[in-house]
Parts: sequence; C-alpha cells; structure tokens
Amino acid sequence: MARERYGDYTSHPDDWRIYAYTKSPERLKRWKRGDGGGVGLIKVGESKAGRNAKRIAGHNRTGAGVDPEIEELILEEEVKTPSGAWFSDKALHKVLEGAGVKRIASDNTGDEWFEATIEEVRAAIIALRTGTEVDFQRWQNFKMRPSQEKAVDATEAYFSGAKDTDTVKFLWNAKMRFGKTHAAYQLAMRMKWKRLLVITYQPAVADSWRTDLLTHAAFKGWEYVDKDTAPTTKAGLAKITAPLAWFVSFQDLFGTDGDGAVKKRNKLVHEMAWDCIVIDEYHFGAWRENAREMYDPSERKSVGALQNASFRPDQTGLSANRFLYLSGTPFRAITFGEFSTEEMFNWSYVEEQAAKQEDGASGPNPYEELPTLSVMTYELGSLTEEFADGSNNAFSLTDFFKATRNEANGGYEFENQNRVVAFLHLIKGHKRTHQLKQLSADADAAPFPFEGTDYGDAVMHSVWYLADVAACHAMGELLASDPKFSQYKIVVAAGSSVGQGAKALKPVRRAISESTEAGLEGSITLTCGKLLTGVTVREWGAILMLRNLQAPESYFQAAFRVQSPRSSRLPDDTLAPGYKKASFVFDFDPNRALSLIGRYALSQADATGETVAAILGKLLKFLPIFKYGDGAMAVVDWGQVITTATKDVAQRALDAQWKTALLVGVNDETLNALASDSSLLDALAGVRTLGGTTANLEIVLSKNEKLKMAIREKGKSKLTAKEQQELKAVEKQLADLKKKIKDLTARIPAFMYLTDPRERTLAEIIETAEPELFKMVTGLTIDSFLRMKELGIFNGTMIDVSVDRFREEEDPSFTYITGAG
Repeated sequence: MARERYGDYTSHPDDWRIYAYTKSPERLKRWKRGDGGGVGLIKVGESKAGRNAKRIAGHNRTGAGVDPEIEELILEEEVKTPSGAWFSDKALHKVLEGAGVKRIASDNTGDEWFEATIEEVRAAIIALRTGTEVDFQRWQNFKMRPSQEKAVDATEAYFSGAKDTDTVKFLWNAKMRFGKTHAAYQLAMRMKWKRLLVITYQPAVADSWRTDLLTHAAFKGWEYVDKDTAPTTKAGLAKITAPLAWFVSFQDLFGTDGDGAVKKRNKLVHEMAWDCIVIDEYHFGAWRENAREMYDPSERKSVGALQNASFRPDQTGLSANRFLYLSGTPFRAITFGEFSTEEMFNWSYVEEQAAKQEDGASGPNPYEELPTLSVMTYELGSLTEEFADGSNNAFSLTDFFKATRNEANGGYEFENQNRVVAFLHLIKGHKRTHQLKQLSADADAAPFPFEGTDYGDAVMHSVWYLADVAACHAMGELLASDPKFSQYKIVVAAGSSVGQGAKALKPVRRAISESTEAGLEGSITLTCGKLLTGVTVREWGAILMLRNLQAPESYFQAAFRVQSPRSSRLPDDTLAPGYKKASFVFDFDPNRALSLIGRYALSQADATGETVAAILGKLLKFLPIFKYGDGAMAVVDWGQVITTATKDVAQRALDAQWKTALLVGVNDETLNALASDSSLLDALAGVRTLGGTTANLEIVLSKNEKLKMAIREKGKSKLTAKEQQELKAVEKQLADLKKKIKDLTARIPAFMYLTDPRERTLAEIIETAEPELFKMVTGLTIDSFLRMKELGIFNGTMIDVSVDRFREEEDPSFTYITGAG
C-alpha cells in the first residue's frame, strides 16, 4: 500500500494542496540523469488552496503577487487518495527521490527544489494516489468525457451483440479533438482485447497513439509497437501475454524488402490474429480497393488458399473480425452509405459546443476547455485592384502565392513578390486611404488577422497553409525580412528535409518555446500539409488558408487543428486562468469557405437524417462565418452558405455532363451487390445503353477475381499471355460498364426539362407524377432506380442538389446535355 511504502501522511483540511512552481533562472537550468536529462528546476511544496501564489511571492521576496515573467505556478493538486487518505509534500519528495530524482537547494529557499519535469511530478502524485510504484512515463490520469463514454458504450454493445465469428465494423464519425485514440484504447480495455492493430495512411498520427498509450495510468501493462520497435522485441511479441497495440502505416505494409517479400519487421503483423483492426483517418485513402484488400475480408475471398504460397504482401491479408473506423471527416463513407445508422457513432462540432454551454450543475463541464472556432473570410478582390483577376473578384490562391526556386542563390521567391508584400500589409491592417474611407465607425475595429488585439492571443501562434514547398520557403524568407513578422519565430514545416510526424513536430514546439523565452510576438508555422492531420499543437490558435483546397476532408482536418485545447485544471477541476477560449480560420477565398461548410452540412444530413437547413442553423450558431468585403465585416447566414454549396456541387455535375463521381458510386462493392441482385440485372438487361454487359456481369466479376488471385500468386508481370489478354479484356469491360452506369445520370437533365418545374426533387417527380416518363427517358423503372440508390450506385442526395441547380440553369443545361449527343 502507498501508506506503507511512503509514509508521512498527515491530516489536512479539505482545502490543502500540493503545488509546484518554477522561476527564472531556475527554469533555464539544464540537468542530467542517467542517459537523459531535462531543463528547469521545480519547487514542490504544500499550502492551503489559493495561497500558492502568495507563497511563491513570499519565496521571491516581492510581497506583491506573482510576476509571470519571474515565476510560474505549474501544478496544484489535492493531497489525498481516492480512498480519502492524505499525503504530505514530504511523502511526494520521498517518491521523487526514490525514483532517482535529485533534490537540491536553490537561492536559500530550502531543499524542496528538484531536477524533474512536471510530468514526473504528476507521475509521482499518481503513484501516491494509487499505491503503486512510480512510473515516470505515465503522468496522465484523466477520465473520458461523456461523449467518449457514449462512443465506447455504443461500440461495445454493437460488437458484443454479434457472434464471435461474425465480421463486424463500426465507424466513429467524430470531429477532430474528440479524443478518438484515447477512447479506442478504453474500448479495447472494455472489450478485454489483447491484440490491437492500428493502420492509417497518415503516419503522423503515430505520435498520438504512442503518447496516449504510454503516458496514461489506465493503460499500464500495455506494449506499444511500431516500425521503430527493436527487431528483437518484435520477435518475442507472439509469445507474450501482455496486451499490445501495434501501429503501422499502409505505406509500410505495402512496402517490400529487396526480394519482393513482405518487410521482415511487418511479417508478424500478417501472421498474428488481431482482436480488432482500427482504421484511423479512414477518409485518407483507406477506402480504396488496394487498401481494403489488405484488411477487409470481403475484398479477399480467396486469401485462405494462399497459406502455402511464398510470403508476399500482395498475397496475404490481415486476420480480424472486428473493425473500428475512425474519422473526423468521413464524407465519402457517409455519402455512399458504407455504414448503417446502427454501425455509426456521430459527434459533431455542434454537439460539442452545445455540450459546452450546458450549465454544469452536476459538476465541472468537461467540454469547457475546447475553444470556439470562427471562420473569417476576406474578399480580397474587392479591396484592392491588384488582387482581382476580372472574374467576379475571384482569383486562384495557389497562383497568387506561386513561387519558384532561384537557381542562382538556392533561395525561393514569389513570382509576384510585390503582390505578396501587399497581402502582408493587408493582413497587418495597413489599409489604403480609400479603404479607410469605406469603413464605417463600427467596422473599423481591426478586422484583419494581425491588426490590433481583436483576435486576442489566438494569432500568437498560427499555422499558414500554402500550396507547395516552394511557396512555404518563399513565405518564410519574406516574413523574416518584414518588420512585424520578423518578431515571430518562423518554422518552414515543408519538404523532405524536415522529416515526418514527430520529427517535423519538434522544430515547431522548439520555436514556440524559444519565442516565449526570447519575448517575441509568437511563432508562425508554414506548411503545405505536414502537421495538419493527427498532430496536436495546442498553442496554435489560428490558421491562414492560402491555397486552393476543394476537398472538404483536407479543409476541415486543417481547420479544426487550431481548435486543440490549451488549458490546465485546478484541484476543483475548473479551468485555470489563461486557457485558450477562441480559435480562428482566416480564409481568403470566401466562396470556397462557404461551399465546403455547406458540403460539411450535407454530409451531416446524410449521417443524421436532419435537414441541411436545420444542421446549418445549428452549425452557424457555434461556427459563425464572417465575410469582409467593401469595407465592412458582416455575419453570413445559412441561406448564403447552402446557396453557395449547392451551386458549387451542382455546377460540378453540370460541367461534367452529369457524369461526375459525386452522383454515382461505381466500385467493386456496388458491382458485386449488383451482380447478386438477379431481379435488378433482369431489369437492366433491357436498358439499351447497358447492352449485354450486365447480362454477363457475374462472369466478368468472376474472371476479375480469378485474375486478381493469379496476380497475388505470381505478380502481374508473370501472368501468361492468355491471362494478360483476359486481364485487358476484363479491365475494358468493367471500365465500359462503369461508364455506362454513369451515363444513366446524364439522362436526368433531359427528363427534368420535360417535367413541371414546381417539382423540386427527383423523388417527388418519379414517385408521384411522372413514373412512366422517367422510364421512357432514362430506360429505368422507378423500382430499379430506387434499388440502385439503395445499393449506393446512385447518390440520391447529390442528385437532388444537382436537380435544384438545374432548375436555375434549365435552358442552357438542357442545350448543353442534348447538344453533347
């Protein structure tokens, strides 16, 4: 027991606390311990709650409160265990010394100073409270938020309700900053899993999976494995009984050694039977066919026959029958109905912020530390002539910040340096005279990111999202020469030289720390994609979108990155002063911002069944959008958002003659479903454009599966001449079939042109007024069309959006479609 091990328990009133603080110059002193070391000395003591600041002031002989530049209170904790036993600072001192921490005297203030990190002090407190040996790695002991509990409860119930032999999948559609890694480990504990495999196309998320498992007291006893784990350690993993979590990227799994065989470090991944496979950041490529064949049993029916084949990564799958999919932006999966409502847990930004506003009558609010997010958009073309391109004041952000390498000096420069300099002046608030005249008294309140103090400390540490490495380096050089921005630590987190994942993160964390120590304005990180997925930089409070970006997944992954909480809690679990309350997205392409937020609402409508208008109404309550143009900043309403979004989605469809991938989902999964539906195949056999291909669909898919098997067994290059010929024929047939199914959507505009324009959606027309006309024009019966929607071949939501857009462009679109032949 802790009492027997450490002793020195004392009786204290309820408001007694352990505290820790540091101060200059102690915070900069370096120390060594064994093979490692650290920076900064920490004073560990005890006092009555609320008196710690006064005690610190007393130690520093100021008598006038705490000067944050001199001393910093970094910890204040209750001095009792869950059972109610009390412990003193002396007991904590013994734990630290027993674990090898050196105690020293400092500035005549006694010997309560330690060469320790704050994480080590927290770990020692956990040891006292739990009566266990101190583990300096495990310094976290927080509880799950209610939303995480709900996710774990729902998933446990769903998995437990299936037979052990059933293959079951579940999706967490949970916004960034939900805490998916921690909750996934808690689920593993709840399910009593011993073998957890985590796969992703985003290797940078390894930092979160490693940190959560190795630093939280709840997961003591778990082993963490990744590509850096020693080969000798991996060799013995199959025999250990301790639970383990193995992290691996798809890129690493697909890689081979020199002889074409699977990498030795990954061989055990293929051989081991996994209790659950977690697909993290599912929206980033894990849904593609080559990835699914690696882990999804439904995509590799013949893998069992390969047991005696030579071991190659393209010949083997992974063994599991429980799959947990994690994504903050699973737009594609939701749009194409990959998961039923029973297979999905949803947690959105709206739900998070609504929970944050609850009164907390039952205790401290666990969502209070999550800052708000606001989107500030700027119509640059309307502000000054050099930004406009003559087309509705629109321009390409990527072209605007286009940069090249100067071969003469090895540096980088923008193609139009003066224009970018003018942009920097603009975001600093250096308005031209005519712009000042445009502004009303109310609007002249520092509407630009780096003007004044309107955005608080959110812009102290920001990330700027540019298009490529050249633009990042050119911006870095330009900022360094700017009088204002040179007062920030600039980090160029772009290119192969900065590394991946945790390696790329180190310079950013160092810059943030050094900017504070040097008394600078803050830090600016320049990236073209690094650190915007699966990485937490809690100091970031703002992101500048300085590139073309049409994928909603990438946009919102980046946007919510700055909403990471930066906070600490006091003993009563309330937030300590100084936590991050607000975060901002600064977007210089207003239409793009509105379109992607509208598409976000569309995906949530698909997931929840609510109307887009209802979702946008709630979303804009918590995610306000402001648009700066013509000298004033105005709030955007949901009508503007949905109008921009639907026009964007539908215009894409019209431009592609209604054959866009947004409207159809033609893939191996849907084709196999189509092949197994004999009644639908019979109905489609009479559709002229599909010819006889559908009648032979089962044969084509069967040949395709056999050829895939042959490729797995011996590689594509070693197929016989006959197999090569068959492969070309099958690929051509499948491509032709996919094209013909897409062609069916191109008939919808012609059908719409012939119907009453008061009808708003496709469902209203074909199911109420014009079923025979629909069959005459498209060749499909209502039942066939609805069945194809059910299978995911047609996307009803996106088609309805395109129908609505067609109404606005009726005559020109009909001419466009019919003129195309």
